[in-house]
Amino acid sequence: MPHLLGIASLLAVFFFFGPSVATAQEELPSGRLSFEGYAIGLGIGFTRGTGTLIFAGQSYPFSFKEFTLASGGASKVDAIGVVYNLNSLSDFAGRYTAIKGSFTAIQGGGSALLKNQNNVLIQLQMLQRGLQLTLGGSSMEIALAQPNWEKLDQEEETAGNQ
Repeated sequence: MPHLLGIASLLAVFFFFGPSVATAQEELPSGRLSFEGYAIGLGIGFTRGTGTLIFAGQSYPFSFKEFTLASGGASKVDAIGVVYNLNSLSDFAGRYTAIKGSFTAIQGGGSALLKNQNNVLIQLQMLQRGLQLTLGGSSMEIALAQPNWEKLDQEEETAGNQ
């Protein structure tokens, strides 16, 4: 039975994401990211957290919230990922659809494949601590953090006075 579930999952990923999964493996990554958050679920799951995108040699903080089908339990989530097809920073923020699976009993992990409206693809590896099972699809909203203009102005002013 687990073998059939694995085959069904692979077929779902292929039909959901199409050829972009295979293409991403052949391309160089556009960027990398890491994030942490907390997940809770009882049938439908919710995860919220913050992270950092590394793109074009710069770090960009972001926040996210995610709703997942077929999730139960609670856990702390730490993830790292590789980003593909990111041509502009403005293409990063938005709604991502995902296929994911994870199991956590004290400590565990999982993986996810996300794609947004701009064809940006993220492959995630997750480490989780708690007790949670997640299988199925999800929707994740990613928002880039707004810069603190007042702090940036003060830093420029300080640099100019030296």
